This record gives sequence, C-alpha cells and structure tokens, in this order.
Amino acid sequence: MDMNADSHTKFADNGKVMLASAILLFLILVIVIFFRTYAYSCFRRHRHHPPNRNLLPTLAASNNSKGLHPSLFNLLPTFNYSSHSHRPLHECAVCLSEFQEDEEGRLLPNCNHGFHTHCIDKWFRSHSNCPLCRAPVAPPKITEAAAGCSYLPPPIGCPSKALDVEEGVKGKELIKKVCEKSPSREVCTRVLEADPRSENAGLDELAMISLKEARANASDIINHLKLLVVNDSLGPDVQQGMSDCLETLGDSEEQLEDAIAALLVKALDDTQRWLQVALAAVDTCRSYLHGNDRLLMNKEQNFRLMCDISLSICNTLVSGI
Repeated sequence: MDMNADSHTKFADNGKVMLASAILLFLILVIVIFFRTYAYSCFRRHRHHPPNRNLLPTLAASNNSKGLHPSLFNLLPTFNYSSHSHRPLHECAVCLSEFQEDEEGRLLPNCNHGFHTHCIDKWFRSHSNCPLCRAPVAPPKITEAAAGCSYLPPPIGCPSKALDVEEGVKGKELIKKVCEKSPSREVCTRVLEADPRSENAGLDELAMISLKEARANASDIINHLKLLVVNDSLGPDVQQGMSDCLETLGDSEEQLEDAIAALLVKALDDTQRWLQVALAAVDTCRSYLHGNDRLLMNKEQNFRLMCDISLSICNTLVSGI
C-alpha cells in the first residue's frame, strides 16, 4: 500500500515538473517570437525611414551658430562669372555688391543661390545655411561622371565610373573585376581577398569590406598622428597642424560610420556622399600626411584607395547591375 502511494506521489511530482517545463518552454517561445517580430518591424521602419543623423548627408547642425564643416567647402561648386555665359545674378547677399566679370562665385547646390567665394566662405565660418533662403547646405548630389572618383592625384588616381560586372559573379572572380582597373590592383586584391567574407561576396559585401577597411585605415592614421603630435622635434607649427588634422580625421572616421550605416539600408546615394565628404576632409590634411613619414603616407593612400573602391562599387549598384 505504501509502495503504491509512493509511486503515485512520484508520478504526480513528475507530472508537475513536465507541466512546469512545458509552460516555461511556451513562455520562452512566446518571448522569442515577440522579440523577433519587434526587431523585424524596427528593421523595416529603419529601412524605409532612416534616421536623419546617419543618412542625411550634411555636417551642418541645425543651430546656425555652428559654422559649416571645412570638409564640405571642396564639395561646393565654384564658377567664374561672365555676363555672356551666365544668367544675370543679383547682388551678393553677403557684401551687397553685384558680380563683376570673371569674379569667382560659389553655388549652393540645394537652392542654387550664388555668392562671391570669399564672402560666402566667411559666412560659413559661423553659419551653416544659405544667407538668402536659410536652406541647409549639403554636398551636391553625386553625378555619374563624378561617382567613383576622389580628388586624388597619381599614383592613386580615379577608378572607372562604373564596373563592367556580369550579374551573378561573386567571390574571387568578382574581386578580379573590381580591382582590374584600379591603379593599385595588387593592394586592392590583397585587401579584399584577406577578408573571410569575400569568398562568396557580391558587390554589396565587397563595398562593405572596403568601407570597413577604410575606417580601419582612418583609425590607424589617427593613432599614428597622436604619436607625432607630442614629438617636440617637429616644431610648434607642425604640431598644431597635426593637432587640427586629428580633429578633422576624427570627423572623417564618423563620416565613414555614416556611410556604413547608409549602405546597410541600401541608401547608396547617401553612402557615396558621405564617402566624398570623408575624402574631402582628408584632403585638407594632405600636406601633413605626405611629409617625411612614409608609413603615414602609405596609410593615407590605402584609405583613399578603399574609399574609391567603395565609391566605384556603389556607382555600379546604383546603375542596376
């Protein structure tokens, strides 16, 4: 009788354990499904409505007391005024003087308002919008002729506007296509093939690999400059210049982060714009990066090469290949 009672009690306990386990597993399953659904909805919302901070290609803050970032100056187009070849322009809103023949002006891409270059550049030291209409200033939309090209002289140069790649090509064969017209084919091939993800990578994966490699190079340049800044043998002027470059390159590193964020949500135009802004930022430090330090110069050239590869790939993706 006691044995039957013990057996019954044991079965009852086992039943409670199994019931509790089943309830626990069910709750875990519900939680997992809930979080997966939430993550997916967030991803879709992020994909269709990307955050302004990451994807709007402007470095100007909404607060007008902050000037335009120096890296944007090289991206704003200039012109030499001629009454024969240009439409009549009103007076420059900054200096209130009319344009004279052959005077240099700068055109703001968002609103197409023109100003004397020296006037608008002074304005942008403390403002980040158009003096006339207050439109925020952003880099001009990259055209097919400009995409895939940085402002680089030889030996880095400018890769082709778009890659001649057949649909479905991946991995090493695709890397060969991507790098065959690069001025530094060997470096391009070595860097892309070194990443384990490149074995079966498509164009978008190769763009991400080159972007992340460019970001790593930017970090290396920053760390190397930090060592040079404290080197008293360089002189105070050079040290100050390198210190300024450190701040500019820090911005360039953030711009590459924005380019990566844009690429993740397939915002290719924004990826290209952020890349060109990052390249323009590095251009402002070219004289300090191309001094007697060979290692620093090589890092800067690799940075530019990876940015150019990303630009060229993005242009190919935009063209629909």
